[in-house]
Amino acid sequence: MNIYILQVLGRFDYRKVKFRIGDEEYETTLTSIALQKYLSNSSESGSKIILLAPTSLITMKEFDNNRSELLKLYVDDYSKFKERFSIEVENLIQSQLVDSDANDINIYVFESMGKYRDRDTNIVLEYHIDPNTIKTGFINLLMSLDNPSQFYVDISTGLNQYINLMMDAYRGYIVQRKLSRLESYHLKTYYTLTKPVKEEGEECKIYIQEYDVKAFLEWPFKNSRYSISNLLNEDPNSKKKFCKEQQELNGLIYRFISYTKLCFNSVKYNIPILLFERPFIDGEGWIEYDWLSNKVDILKEELINITNGLLKPVVKKSGDTYTVKSRSLNYNYLLNLYITISLYNGLRTTLGLPLRNPSFKINRYVEGPFKSVIEGYKKLNLPLNNRFLDRDLREIWIYYDKLGSDWTTLSELMNKGNNNGYDDRKKPSIYKSDEVRNFFAHSGFLRDITMARKKNGCIEIRYDVKEKTLERIGNWIKNPENY
Repeated sequence: MNIYILQVLGRFDYRKVKFRIGDEEYETTLTSIALQKYLSNSSESGSKIILLAPTSLITMKEFDNNRSELLKLYVDDYSKFKERFSIEVENLIQSQLVDSDANDINIYVFESMGKYRDRDTNIVLEYHIDPNTIKTGFINLLMSLDNPSQFYVDISTGLNQYINLMMDAYRGYIVQRKLSRLESYHLKTYYTLTKPVKEEGEECKIYIQEYDVKAFLEWPFKNSRYSISNLLNEDPNSKKKFCKEQQELNGLIYRFISYTKLCFNSVKYNIPILLFERPFIDGEGWIEYDWLSNKVDILKEELINITNGLLKPVVKKSGDTYTVKSRSLNYNYLLNLYITISLYNGLRTTLGLPLRNPSFKINRYVEGPFKSVIEGYKKLNLPLNNRFLDRDLREIWIYYDKLGSDWTTLSELMNKGNNNGYDDRKKPSIYKSDEVRNFFAHSGFLRDITMARKKNGCIEIRYDVKEKTLERIGNWIKNPENY
């Protein structure tokens, strides 16, 4: 099991107290350490502690001996500074805070907010950091962890603004994780807290609270602004330059989002033929499932790497003042990208995408590949889609005996030998049904463009590719609200 315990550091002089969890007592300094011991005793092995360390900690007295060296690295070489600062924080934790049986402690360094002064040396750290930038770093941290099974986020220590930003990122992570495991979500998420500690040796209860967030099967983007330039909350020229620098990634993002939206809308609006590998038989179709499956992990890794690079601040020294600035990032845009990736993963695993051979037969129930769609709708809690698809397939099955091995449109099939029936195409245009309405009302099986044939005791279905059928259908599904 991969269990992660996260806690924000606010200082180093934490008092040693008697933490109590249930009937167990652990004498130590940090909630996260007591919790790790508790989980170890509860057979929940393998827990890892991640301590979130703001760089403003460098103004504290524990850094008096090496502050000058660290600040020089802060200005000259941020990567080396970050590495060295992590080591120094870990050494302080190990020497001052941790009992000998604490283990697997990791340090995550992030930039602070506000203004901090070392009173002895008058050194000032002045931060100009957008809170969304810090939150972006937190969500990237969570996204980079190895398949967590349990999460505990402690909110007892650290400044309030960091706790709030961490909890925002925690919520976003839970939402995308739920969407990526639509039918098999097993992640357990908690937050922990204690009362303020006033004196060393006092007894302090740790409260473990379950933390749940609702996730809805909705498209995350409210507009079509998919460009990578939206990752920045900066002036238009900076965004344009960044987009040009990331042209290849921008193309990957646009294509991935476009395909995933078609896939998502095909599920949401019940257009099941598009969930098959080659929905049009004679054409390539436009949802390239193999491409999507190959790119999903690559895109996630690229986003983490690019945004982590953007988190790197610029540090300038003027006298005793160090000014720290970083780029302003759009957390919501990045989270929506992660949610889009998760949506595709969730739909892929729940429905078994891509499906193959769009065919079915009916004995008592629908059988064949379309059965996978109906079962997928049940798992996704889409009862109306399930009901309407079952109804429309049964209506087509009525004409099984009239079908041959050649493709024919449903319109021709349903009018074959039906002298008492009527043909919509012969009616005055004012009386014709709304084709877009019928398309969405009947599982995408619009009679004039849907073709069927008999094969191996089943009915195969595809769309007619003539007269820009693909373009028409594509426009309807991409933006159904426009029709």
